[in-house]
Amino acid sequence: MIIVYKEFRPSVALQPYIENYWLQVFNGDPAAESPHQVCLPLGMVQIIVHVNEPECLLSLDGQWQALPHALFAGLYSNTVTWKAKGYAVCFGINFKPESFIRLFGVPAAALFNDYTDVRNFRNAAIDEMVNRLYGVEEPAQLIRIAEACLQEKLKGSITGSSIGNRPSN
Repeated sequence: MIIVYKEFRPSVALQPYIENYWLQVFNGDPAAESPHQVCLPLGMVQIIVHVNEPECLLSLDGQWQALPHALFAGLYSNTVTWKAKGYAVCFGINFKPESFIRLFGVPAAALFNDYTDVRNFRNAAIDEMVNRLYGVEEPAQLIRIAEACLQEKLKGSITGSSIGNRPSN
């Protein structure tokens, strides 16, 4: 199995909120399993989208469990071990922890040592972005889609929420 991993910088407008984008491609036969991927604690919340909807598994308490096709991964205090099967394309967005509440209204601590399916947020903007990312494997196109959706989400958080607009005492 051939595994390729690349990181990409966000646009200048999104650099205060996003650390980077990443793409990991597992190019294996349909029955092949990747070597175990061990992720160190990053200090960032991520959106991870398995854009071609492969089977990806997480080791939790010694048991392998299927990951959702799109998930928020929280801040972890320990390593996380996972693997992919066959041909898998995974796209990630690493958010700076302080920006997660601004964009999504959820403190990063809410996902400490945990992950959740993005559908649990019941957020139309997130659902739209994830749906637009499915099936796309070209890094530049993935980034364009994510940037457009996140910039729109950021505009909405500035004009449509009270975060940062609290009255002064």
